[in-house]
Amino acid sequence: MSSSEPHRAGRDHEARRHHWERRAKAAGQGRHLPTFVELLRGMPFCGNDLGVDAQTFAERLVPRLHGDDLVSAALRTAMISLTFAPDRDAFSGAIDAFRAAIDVEGWKGPDPVEGLRRCEFYAAACGCNASAWRVAGEAISLAYAHGTPDEQLIELAEAAVGWLLFASGHLPSARRNGAHGTSWLEPRTQASDLGERMVRRIIETRRRIDAEEAAAEARRNGATSDDSGIIDEGPEAQTEQSDEAEAADDHVGSPRVIVFSSIGNDATTEGKQVSKEFASLLGQQLPLVQVPDLRNLWSALLDDFPHADPVIAAVLDELLGCTHVRLRPLILYGSPGCGKTTFGARLLTLLGLPHEVYSCGGVGDSSLAGTARRWSTGEPSLPVSLVRRHRLASPAIILDEIEKVGESRRNGNLLDALLGLLEPRSAACWHDPYIEAPVDLSHIVWIATANSVNSLPAPLRDRCRLLPFPDPGPEHLEALASRLLCSAVTDRCLDPRWALPLTGEELAALAKHWRGGSLRRLARLVEAVFSAREDAYVRQ
Repeated sequence: MSSSEPHRAGRDHEARRHHWERRAKAAGQGRHLPTFVELLRGMPFCGNDLGVDAQTFAERLVPRLHGDDLVSAALRTAMISLTFAPDRDAFSGAIDAFRAAIDVEGWKGPDPVEGLRRCEFYAAACGCNASAWRVAGEAISLAYAHGTPDEQLIELAEAAVGWLLFASGHLPSARRNGAHGTSWLEPRTQASDLGERMVRRIIETRRRIDAEEAAAEARRNGATSDDSGIIDEGPEAQTEQSDEAEAADDHVGSPRVIVFSSIGNDATTEGKQVSKEFASLLGQQLPLVQVPDLRNLWSALLDDFPHADPVIAAVLDELLGCTHVRLRPLILYGSPGCGKTTFGARLLTLLGLPHEVYSCGGVGDSSLAGTARRWSTGEPSLPVSLVRRHRLASPAIILDEIEKVGESRRNGNLLDALLGLLEPRSAACWHDPYIEAPVDLSHIVWIATANSVNSLPAPLRDRCRLLPFPDPGPEHLEALASRLLCSAVTDRCLDPRWALPLTGEELAALAKHWRGGSLRRLARLVEAVFSAREDAYVRQ
């Protein structure tokens, strides 16, 4: 480990702590609705009150329940009840409604699983034993999931143990009955405190037992032990352990799926040519990209896009507990120049996803979805081309300025073609016109950018997660200008030492001409500052 790595780790930890404190403060003030995971980890309810939190959650969900079926109507009624009387009876009704939605095949409303988890948490905090058991189970699942950050693993384990103890009757009955007059926060606080004490006890006991066993083993083998309790097993034992670890790593692979199962009409001349092109991929299990360390990912994104904290949190929250990268289709919308496309590309790079930016401005056909092989211009869809090029089942596509797609349907329309690709069920058996057979494109990651989503058709908006991308403000000037200066130096193929930190005078000059908004304009101003530096160097 280099001397700078401990310092970087300390900075990352401090940044995460600061991020948590800001969100917790906003939640307590009623400006942030915590996620289910944040509630498990101990973040205050919105407005520091369960009732306010439940009402806020229900009020946000009701407008998204558009269905006319019985399940949607029941869920809408349950949410309306929460807005008026957030009590155990209302939570019980909401839990039943979300369970019914989960059982509906092809449910198109808001994610019922997340809603169910949240209402179970509300009910558990009101003293419901059955919900406490289920909350404990969710905490255990999240803690066990691959990719869970270390500090969250401990917090989730503490939550799981605490709610298990609560459900088993290890809290005073007066605090478990959920009667009127009993604080909603008491069961949750008691469970959290018990869980923390129990986990600490388990860890300390495990360490003591391990130390005793290591000392006994050392005595049997004649090995030495220093005062810290660390056993010196000698170079041979260390080499053997290293070899075993490397052998174990060889057996750990990424999840894989078969994308190409068959080639249609392969007896024709064109079919034989396509079969030859895809011969090495046919029936092969192609890898999915594993989720990287989300702590490092969050820190890197925040360094580059300090104004996009809410977007970063929303995107990374979706990856918590996942073994491989799988994101719902996402539309980032905001004013021109706020950094939407750059953010999408940087996010995909850090996730390890190869990607291509597809400019939608003025596109008047559906060529992205492929063209039939019988034409001289026949070619596979863009997702299939990326899968073939990278031999990966989950490349990504950035649809830049998607609202500027042409409206003509003479040669097909891009937005119409996207509908099937953005729906997981239909994407899993997408009929590519060049392959002439179903292919599994359900793992493709889609990110679109737009200045506004008002002109986008409702079916497209319904299939995507819409996230407003904020404009940078003057408070972000120093961080953004420093990054843009480094980019300017790199683009000119100059020595990185030219990217000296901006001086106070330079920052003051930038602040005078840029008070937030377009990063393109800020980039031009930074270029001017860099040119002024070059002129000053030449004059010397």
